[in-house]
Amino acid sequence: MSTPSDATAAFRSRLAAPRNPLRMLVSPIGWQSVLYCFTSIVGGLLALLAAIFGILVLPLVTWATANVERTRVVLLGLPRLTPLPRSGVRHPWDAKGLADGNLAVWGITVLFGLVDAVPGSVLALGTLGLGSRLVQLLPRFPWTAEVGLTAGALGVVLMVGLYVAWALAAAQAIIVDIQLRPHSELKEQVDALTSSRRELVDVFAAERRRIEQDLHDGA
Repeated sequence: MSTPSDATAAFRSRLAAPRNPLRMLVSPIGWQSVLYCFTSIVGGLLALLAAIFGILVLPLVTWATANVERTRVVLLGLPRLTPLPRSGVRHPWDAKGLADGNLAVWGITVLFGLVDAVPGSVLALGTLGLGSRLVQLLPRFPWTAEVGLTAGALGVVLMVGLYVAWALAAAQAIIVDIQLRPHSELKEQVDALTSSRRELVDVFAAERRRIEQDLHDGA
């Protein structure tokens, strides 16, 4: 049976990046991190706007944000964390929606959404600029040194961008995991106990019916 520390260690090991920078260009974790950071920017801005315009239902906003983050880790090839049920929040302004690490995760989502936007915009513009320049240069024969320099610069920007995206994505995923995993594991244990109790009740009920039937047949 795996312990929480084992699950955390396995979670973090899946976020490891290749040490060879050239391998980062073809590594799934690099491009998964780019996708994760892009959705972090979109999700962070949406979470911020939802909280501003829906301040009266902030508990529901934080609960929804935390459950989205529980699912979004699959973009990094990680297992989805068990979501918390909507039944725990009786109405949109129920303060329970702020519990279970939900408020902290909402803050983390907004923070990383804003932080990711800065290097993401710079690196995206640099990549597009160098890429468009390279496309303009390639049809011109014979190729000049500018082609090699532009291609090399594009490769460097891509590698730097992938490592930056990986660092930001890994940091956010680990922080979210620290906040949410204890509550998800508790939810799984409660569900398992509830299921076992239900099965035990069914067994006792079946046995009682069998005994009653035997007594009836004996009479």
